[in-house]
Amino acid sequence: MEEFEFKRHGNAPFPSIAEWIFENAVEDAETKKRLRTNFVILSDNDFTHFVRYATEVVARIALDYETKTVKEKALFYEEYLPPETIFYSLVFADESHKKNNNKMSNKDILDYVKKNMPATLQIGAGETIGKGFCAVRLVDKLLSESSK
Repeated sequence: MEEFEFKRHGNAPFPSIAEWIFENAVEDAETKKRLRTNFVILSDNDFTHFVRYATEVVARIALDYETKTVKEKALFYEEYLPPETIFYSLVFADESHKKNNNKMSNKDILDYVKKNMPATLQIGAGETIGKGFCAVRLVDKLLSESSK
């Protein structure tokens, strides 16, 4: 990573978590293969270094679309995560609380989310320059199930 070299110490301390990520985080076979060889868990100190000194920071300006000139005091900065960043979140649902006959169970709600979740989301403000696009993957398999 950057000019730093890290030594592998087996899969410790989180072998089951790493294996679960390798198998479930992405669908593409080539990306899975690359993930297995490039995945790293860093100490807080090492991670802090990369956040402080290796995060891409870009100075940008806002334009006045009418005059096609720079708006006054329009300089701003954006920080970008590396393209290989993996986000995760837990998705929970409770039965709907509608008062009419359109109540849905928690299973129906989760099924609706699975059916309608787009394959790609754009997160943050960089859509005009192609930033913030993320592949989405919903996974039902729990860690404890995959380690059996």
